[in-house]
Amino acid sequence: MEGEWRAAALDTHLPSPLSGGASHGIARGLRRHGSTLVGDPERFVVEDVEGPLRAGERERARAWGQDLARRAGQPQR
Repeated sequence: MEGEWRAAALDTHLPSPLSGGASHGIARGLRRHGSTLVGDPERFVVEDVEGPLRAGERERARAWGQDLARRAGQPQR
């Protein structure tokens, strides 16, 4: 569909069971505004409120981004 946006949703969260996440709400909002998600919403763990990312999360984020780029380059169905 011409004019349709491809998008992805992510958030960062603290390693706590009380820590909420926004990625699923962001994904809903993107879909509601006509975007097609090119991947599942993702969450990445930070060590503290201002970071840094927890060990291994940078690599996981890079792999997720590479997968999104590959998917975004595919023709839409």
